[in-house]
Amino acid sequence: MISLSLPSKIIITHIGIKCTRTLLKSHFFVKNRNYRACPAGPGLVDFGLMRGGKKSGFRRFRVLAAVVLGLILGAGLYALFRPRPVWYVEAPYAALWRQMTASSSLPQSWRIITFENDPAGKPSRPLPQRFYGFRITANSGTGAGMAPRGITALYPMLSQAGEYRGALALAVNPWMVFRRRTDPPLSRSRAETAEGEGVLFIPGKDRYAAAAWTAQLLQEQPGVFPPAGDLWVETAESLFRGSLFQRGALTYGWADIWSRLDDVSPSWVYAPLSRVEDLPGYRTSLWEADRFPEKDGWNEFGLQAQILWAIPFGNEKNTPSRAKRLGDPLPWLRDAGTQTAIADALGWIPAHRQGKPYNPIAHSAQLAWLSSSYIWEAELPQGTGDW
Repeated sequence: MISLSLPSKIIITHIGIKCTRTLLKSHFFVKNRNYRACPAGPGLVDFGLMRGGKKSGFRRFRVLAAVVLGLILGAGLYALFRPRPVWYVEAPYAALWRQMTASSSLPQSWRIITFENDPAGKPSRPLPQRFYGFRITANSGTGAGMAPRGITALYPMLSQAGEYRGALALAVNPWMVFRRRTDPPLSRSRAETAEGEGVLFIPGKDRYAAAAWTAQLLQEQPGVFPPAGDLWVETAESLFRGSLFQRGALTYGWADIWSRLDDVSPSWVYAPLSRVEDLPGYRTSLWEADRFPEKDGWNEFGLQAQILWAIPFGNEKNTPSRAKRLGDPLPWLRDAGTQTAIADALGWIPAHRQGKPYNPIAHSAQLAWLSSSYIWEAELPQGTGDW
């Protein structure tokens, strides 16, 4: 321990008193007019006269408390309104998407919000602008600008690219002509007229089935359809006037067709793949799937299909950190295994070229998808009444 002489102690004590007075004056009483030196001697402070200091300290405490409260409130508001990554999922696919994301290695911070479509095929309620992420839907609208009236959307070279205008195709539900393996493929002449053998089945109760036939019959060239007008309505209305389809076609639903398809030979039905995959395997194992017969001279063909899309939305382009987070799920979405799992659950085929179909019929549908030069969706014709 260091030993100090008495003069040294006095000097150090005096320096300490000076420093204390300076500290108190500068930090506590710089704005306090009640401050004065202690009568006990120069350089000392009368602590009994620090009433103003107490008031000033209370004011500083209130300011500090307000700042802390503001920080807490600001943090709470930011947590409530900060940009959030979400999956915005169309209601029919919400359960599937919860299952897919739960079994993946994706960040669980991505919230799932479901929505319903309005009659125009658009989300019934928009998301707040602070949300960003992917919209999972079978109604993209991204190809509407390419489509003529009568066709909802047309996507050139979609099966080759796997995406269109930033929208990523995940799974495909193509329309195919189904028949028994022992029956011949449907010819173009039989598809257009009642001449020839065999029975064409159509579920007259399903207006979309009639719309699909209308579009196929009116397609002039690959991907070329006539403009909207009376021709579309007249063709749709005339489908059931002659004998192109089975008798009583207007009274048939899908279940009625499946119960008769094996009883008539030859016979065919134009249907989406998912309709067939709902049937037991012992029945469909003896069936084949073909694309709709194209006209003579066509060297390319399209495919009518329903598509499940992953469509990015939000202001991700303006925020680098947001763009990075938006990019996190992209490898997973583009993965062949992911798309195969989605397609298997839906009874569709994966959009990925390396996806694995789950049975021979799905394999035939996949070959038609991979070799198509454009994909289109039919629009429900207006003015056709209740077929």
